[in-house]
Amino acid sequence: MVAEAVHFAGDELGAQAVLGQLRANPPRLEHPLIETELLRRRRATIVLDAHVHPRVERRLAELMDWQAYAVAPVLVGGRVIGVVHADRGPGQPLDVLDRDVLWEFTSGLAQAYESATLRRALRREREQMRQFLEWLGARSGELTDAPVTLGSAPATSLPPPPTLEGPAAAEGRDDRTVFEGLLTKRELEVLRLLADGHTNRAIADALVISGGTVKFHVNSILRKLHAANRAEAVSRYLRLLGMRTP
Repeated sequence: MVAEAVHFAGDELGAQAVLGQLRANPPRLEHPLIETELLRRRRATIVLDAHVHPRVERRLAELMDWQAYAVAPVLVGGRVIGVVHADRGPGQPLDVLDRDVLWEFTSGLAQAYESATLRRALRREREQMRQFLEWLGARSGELTDAPVTLGSAPATSLPPPPTLEGPAAAEGRDDRTVFEGLLTKRELEVLRLLADGHTNRAIADALVISGGTVKFHVNSILRKLHAANRAEAVSRYLRLLGMRTP
C-alpha cells in the first residue's frame, strides 16, 4: 500500500516526514489487514482501538498516531484504485457519521477522477482527429486540385503509344491542354498508360509507385471522367483528344 499523500492539520513538516517513511517502506496488503478486506467489501468502515487492534498494521498506526480512524475505498469503474484514511486527532472519538462523511468524500473523489480521465481521453482523441483531418485535407488538395503543368512524361521502357487519327494526331497528342484543370499531372500520366493498354502492375513499374497508388489514381480518374470502368475512361480520353481543333 503505497502512500500518495499525508495531511496533518497544522503540521505540514510532520506530514511530509511521515510520508517519506511510508514510501520508503510501504505496508504489504495481506491477510488479515483491514485494508486488504476493504478491497473485497468495498465500503467504508471505522477502526477503534487502532493501537491494539489485531488487524491494523502496527507501524502504520504508530506513524499516524492513530487511536481510532475511518477508512474508505476509492472506486473507479468498479475497481479499487486507492484508500483514504482519516481521524480526528489523538484522543478524539469517531462515530458512524464520520464514516459516512468519509464515504461521501471518496465517492465524490472517484467521480472527479473519472470525469478528468474522460476529458483527457476526449482531448487526446480530438487532437488526433484534427491532425488526421489536416493530413487528409492536404492530401486531397494535392491529389485533386494541383494544377497541371507542362512537362515531358517520365521516360519508361514501355512501347510507344498507338497512332491516333484526326486532329489529335496533327497536334502531337497534346493532352495536357485538353485535361488541364481536370486531372492532376500524375493522373494524366496514369491515363496515358491506361490508353496504351498497360496493367496496373506495368503502370506502377513505369512510374515507380505502388500498385495501391495506381489503383487510387485509376479510381480518381474514373470519378472525374464519369466513367464506369477503365475501357470507358480510355474511350473518353481518346474521344476528347480527337475533338480538339488544330
